[in-house]
Amino acid sequence: MTYDITIPSVGESITLVTIGAILKPTGSYVHQDDELLEIETDKLNQIIYAPHEGVVKLNVSPGKVCSIGEVIGSIVEGAKPTQEAPKKLEVERTTSTPLSGIRRAICQRLKFAQSNSVMLSTFNEVDMSKVIAIRTQYQESFQAKNQVKLGFMSFFVKAVCVAMENHPMANSYIEGETFVTRHFYDIGVAVASERGLVVPILRDANTLTLAQIEKQLMEFRIKADR
Repeated sequence: MTYDITIPSVGESITLVTIGAILKPTGSYVHQDDELLEIETDKLNQIIYAPHEGVVKLNVSPGKVCSIGEVIGSIVEGAKPTQEAPKKLEVERTTSTPLSGIRRAICQRLKFAQSNSVMLSTFNEVDMSKVIAIRTQYQESFQAKNQVKLGFMSFFVKAVCVAMENHPMANSYIEGETFVTRHFYDIGVAVASERGLVVPILRDANTLTLAQIEKQLMEFRIKADR
């Protein structure tokens, strides 16, 4: 069976993207959700992930301009790879639950509203005084021990992980008529670079310490400017 690789929507005002780095070239064997390639716009960079397990076949190269929704390749299930694939430990990390009829109807209506209505963003104020106090108290010792500053982002990442652990639906997605809940926490963090905004992924962020998060973020910033 063949599964299309398409350019996803990256914002209501964006209709074209540019193909960036190819992370899995044609002939590579990938697992579902492996990183395939980067797409770039004047506002951000984004990773496209494998929609299924199989062998990659791409019909684009870096620098090509593509439209949102355009098919740029496919994943061929059952094909033999022409490039050696890294071994991957198979671990059950998601749970799939069939959608009920009412849930399907709700999802369809929400998607229709998102596509045809003006969306409103709301903002809530948060009391950051305790986090500020912690950073002030421990900044010097933290930096001396870890050779990196204690920023706010590591606290935000940890807070997101705790929220998703307490509310699993926030870490879920719909696939066909199935509701899939992830039991791992990969967090995308926006990083500014000379090329624009990139969004690298902190893998299994819930297992990382504040120091490990800050070090990875620093590495992301360095790589983004190369």
